[in-house]
Amino acid sequence: MFFHFIIAGIFLIFSGIAYSDYILKNPVTFDLIVMGLMIFAWFLLYIVAKQIRSNGHDQMNDLENLFLEIIES
Repeated sequence: MFFHFIIAGIFLIFSGIAYSDYILKNPVTFDLIVMGLMIFAWFLLYIVAKQIRSNGHDQMNDLENLFLEIIES
């Protein structure tokens, strides 16, 4: 979850820098590249988190069954 906040923070910082560079008539190419990479990283984090959640689903069911077995005994 913290990675999402870090990526969002970097995106916001570079969007502010890109805006000020645009107003000052400086090139904004690097800023836009970093912002695009942050969007890509955000989607990548989403895909990785979804994969980890699906991998852990069976383990969660095993733990729940073990918990119910201990409660019943």
